[in-house]
Amino acid sequence: MNVLLLGNGFDLHHKLPTKYINFLHTVDFLSREGTNNFKTIGNVFGNSRLSSIDKEIKESYLSYQDIYESTELNQTTVDKLKELKSNMWFTYFLSSINDDITWIDFERKVSEVIEGISKLLDNRDTKTLYINRCIKNPTIKQVILKFTFFLEEGSRTYAAGAKDVKREFLENYPLGSDNYIIDTEKIVRTLMKSLYELSEGLRLYLFEFVDKLLPMLTNKKEFEMWKKHFIIIDKIVSFNYTNTCEKVYSKDVIHLHGNVDDKIILGINPDSADEIDTVNTAFIQFKKYFQRIIYKTDIKYLTFIKEIKDPDERPINHLFVIGHSLDVTDEDIIKELFELSKNIIVLNYNEFDEVSHVTNLVNIYGKERFDDLRLNNNLTFLPIDTNIKEFIEKNDEFKKIHDSF
Repeated sequence: MNVLLLGNGFDLHHKLPTKYINFLHTVDFLSREGTNNFKTIGNVFGNSRLSSIDKEIKESYLSYQDIYESTELNQTTVDKLKELKSNMWFTYFLSSINDDITWIDFERKVSEVIEGISKLLDNRDTKTLYINRCIKNPTIKQVILKFTFFLEEGSRTYAAGAKDVKREFLENYPLGSDNYIIDTEKIVRTLMKSLYELSEGLRLYLFEFVDKLLPMLTNKKEFEMWKKHFIIIDKIVSFNYTNTCEKVYSKDVIHLHGNVDDKIILGINPDSADEIDTVNTAFIQFKKYFQRIIYKTDIKYLTFIKEIKDPDERPINHLFVIGHSLDVTDEDIIKELFELSKNIIVLNYNEFDEVSHVTNLVNIYGKERFDDLRLNNNLTFLPIDTNIKEFIEKNDEFKKIHDSF
C-alpha cells in the first residue's frame, strides 16, 4: 500500500491562494472596498490594491485569469465574509500579520492568546487585572492587550499594567453582595464563539475563492506534473480543507481537519493541561483533538488505521509526504503514519524546504530516534519533481538485489 500525506504546500504549488494570509487580505479588502463593482472573482483577485500586497493571489490570478474572470461571486457569501471585520480574532490577526504567516504561525498565535488569558483567569477574584504582575512574557502581554473586548483602561496608568474588566464579563460573588469577580466561563465562551465564526468565514472563503473553481482547472499545466504521482497512490491523508485531490485527480481522501463542504477544524495542539494528572478542560474546545471528536472529522482516519494495523509488520510500503512542514503541531499523526511505514519519502520544493523538514523531524524525535528513522524506515528526501513511480520501481528492484546476497 502506498499512502500520500498532504499539507497546504500542495495547494500552494498549484498556485491556489490557500494561505491564512490570503484569507485575511481578501476579507480585509472586501470590507474596505465594498462589493458594488465586484461581480466575479477576477474583479477581486485582479484588483491592483489587493494583488499588490499579496503575491500568492497575484500569481494565482495570472495563472487562472480566464477562469477567475468568468466565475461569478456569491454576494451572500461575500456579505458574510465582510461581517468578520468586527470579529475579535480576525481583528487581532489582521493587526499582527506579516508576509510569511503560515498555518503553524496561526496555531501558535492562538496558543499565545489562550496561554495569556488562562494566566489572567487564574486571578479571577478581582475586577482589576494587573497585566505586568500576572504575565511576565512580553510577547504574550502585548497579545492580551490587543484583546480589548474585555479589558479596558482603568483609573490606573497604562504603565502600571492595570486594566479594569468590563462589567459584562463580571459576575456578582457572593450573589447579592457588592463584590464582583471575573466571569471565566463567559470569557472563554465568547472567545470560542468568535473563533468558530472565524473558522466558518475561512471555510466560506476557501469554498468561494478556491474550491468551486477546481473542476475547471484540471487541464491547466500546473496540474500535469502531479498526475504521474497519483498513479501509484492508494490512499491520501490530507490536512487541507480543499477538495483538490477529489475534484482534480478523482481520488478518495481522508480529511483529518474537515473540508469546505462541512465543518473545519481550527484550533491548537494538546498541552500539559490535557495530561491525566493535570487535566484542565476550561479551554478544551480550542484543542484540535476535541474538535475532531465533536465534528467527527477523524472517524474515517481512525477506521483506516484500524483496518491496516498489523502487529507483525508495517503495512504501508511507501509513505509520501508532499506540502506538509512535518512540524510538531501535527506530531501525533506524523508519528503514527511514520511508524506504520516501511519507506518514507519526503518531497521538497527546494534545499531550504529539506532543511526545514529535517529540523522539524529532529524536533519531534530527537537526534538518536531520528537516525533510527532514517535507517529503519528508509527515510529519503527527494526533489518535488521526482517521478515517484520510477523511484518506487528502482527502489524495489534495488531491495530485491540486496536481499539476494
